[in-house]
Amino acid sequence: MKKPSLIFVFLPIALFIGAGSALAQEIRVNILEGEAWVSQAGPNAAEQAIDKGQQLGPGQVIRTQAGAKLELLVPGIGILRLGPSSVLRVTPSPVGRQAGSGSPACAVLVSGNLWANADMGDHQAPMAIATGTCLAKTKNGVFRMTVHPDHTLEVRDYGGTIEVSGVKPPPASSPKTTAPATWEYQLTLHTKIVVWSNGRATRPFRFVAEGDLTPWVEWNLQRDGAAAGPPSP
Repeated sequence: MKKPSLIFVFLPIALFIGAGSALAQEIRVNILEGEAWVSQAGPNAAEQAIDKGQQLGPGQVIRTQAGAKLELLVPGIGILRLGPSSVLRVTPSPVGRQAGSGSPACAVLVSGNLWANADMGDHQAPMAIATGTCLAKTKNGVFRMTVHPDHTLEVRDYGGTIEVSGVKPPPASSPKTTAPATWEYQLTLHTKIVVWSNGRATRPFRFVAEGDLTPWVEWNLQRDGAAAGPPSP
């Protein structure tokens, strides 16, 4: 199987993934259904199979097999789940950083599907996920991200407030010195946003939750319920 390219289409992603130092808070594999592999970033990096309980650190790239599902525990932040045929790059954790240093993102979704739940964390830092075109973050919300093969991105809100921000390139007719414009929107429950591969985005609009109940979504909702535990008497 050919490995997905790790070259992002939209160069301003560098705004979201600063180098910066951080405490080495490692992500732990909590659940693995099917097969997944991990490697260091780079075109010729060797892959190794991932096992349940394994620790994953900054700079590593996770790839899931078709049909596989992976749940990751992110210390001080929450839970990440990676869907089938997806690629995720782990970045240095923002937990313990000095304010304003490095990137707020704990991971970069390169392709495929991701579910992020910050409602399960102990909130030492917001849950923030970058892509090639934007950054989505929340302090205690739940969101779903999909990066399609054409690099179009969808972000759906499944709880709480989600902040989505990006950079819109200037028109081709603009002078070369024209700076790109930034944009930011807030999502609320059952609203979504679409970001095209060139960085332009729609305004938030509602989606029908019942129409979004794919097996992937249902599995995540079940896992969220299980992680939350039984209701208090």
